[in-house]
Amino acid sequence: MNTDLANSINTVAENISHLDNTIQINSHVQWWNTQWFSALIGAGVVFIGTQLFFSLKSRNKKLFDSYQWFLKQGTFSDPDGLLMQAQMTVYGNEDKLLGEKMVIELRSHTRYWYEPYGVFRFLLHRYEKSIWKIKNGRKEEVKEQIEYKEAQKRFQKVMDFVYKKTGENEWTS
Repeated sequence: MNTDLANSINTVAENISHLDNTIQINSHVQWWNTQWFSALIGAGVVFIGTQLFFSLKSRNKKLFDSYQWFLKQGTFSDPDGLLMQAQMTVYGNEDKLLGEKMVIELRSHTRYWYEPYGVFRFLLHRYEKSIWKIKNGRKEEVKEQIEYKEAQKRFQKVMDFVYKKTGENEWTS
């Protein structure tokens, strides 16, 4: 019986020794190699991923709404509509250049700089730049200018992009 008691005490002593060694090994583990740090990293990734997902979803909805708005506004922004409005408008004693008046009309109807950065905003900016180059003249003369034809091409690129993004076409919009 004494030997069984001695063996039991030895077994308990060995188990305590193993526990002591295990505790000492774990106490030397670096802080970044622990479960709580892994959980913290995981929670951070989930939080950032969720924020990114919702911000992209919000951006896409805002862009789609602006595409729909641009389609619904009709001919306010096309070169013919801008030319007609610009020729009817007079600004004070010293009148502005035709291209400048057309840009003012475009900006009063289309505030594209409030849109998120992207292709739509870029195309509208290029369209505005092409309108600036249009020179003064009568309606027939202006429509024959290279600058006016370039503005029409740029506007058509904007419309093609919007049609592609919304799934509409010129007959259904």
